[in-house]
Amino acid sequence: MYAKIAEVKFYDPGEEGPLVLDNVQLSVGEGLEILRQPGLIPMSMRALMPLARVVVRIHNGSDELVGPGKLQLVDAGQGKIFDQVSLPFGPIEPRSDITAEIHVANPYHPNQPSISTVMLFRDSSSRWWKREGIEPIESIHEDPNNLLDTPAERAQRARVIAAFGGGQLEPLPVPSLLVRWHRLMRGLRGKNPIP
Repeated sequence: MYAKIAEVKFYDPGEEGPLVLDNVQLSVGEGLEILRQPGLIPMSMRALMPLARVVVRIHNGSDELVGPGKLQLVDAGQGKIFDQVSLPFGPIEPRSDITAEIHVANPYHPNQPSISTVMLFRDSSSRWWKREGIEPIESIHEDPNNLLDTPAERAQRARVIAAFGGGQLEPLPVPSLLVRWHRLMRGLRGKNPIP
């Protein structure tokens, strides 16, 4: 199981570009406006901020169904995850691909970061794995945060709900004693406690 970047395009604020709709199963993003023109496909978008548009192919080369999972983009040079956007995905059929399009703010504008992927996923035997870029996969513990929104996404969702007069977000799940122990062990090994 791996995620391969198929295309990266950087946009200046106000610049327009296409939305990839051909064979894209999943799409998520921030900082863009969808331009709908009657009868015109593919649709296009306008960047509202310096933006990176990334098309990723997630490949399951095994003979088993894999998923669910979560994909995030990372600035490989800085080792910093673009935490404003994560892409949860459902099960992926054996020996198949899905294509995703992700739009993230480019905080280094006018420079361009070296973008890579981080993927968490569950295999057919319910074990969790993490793959960063093209590195070997790492076994990780089952954690309620494996599929949850990032803290930045959660804060943004709370702002949107409040702006529309809604209530509060559902509370985060309380990690079990086993999950807290796994987080402690990861921290002692110098890794991020939450995968």
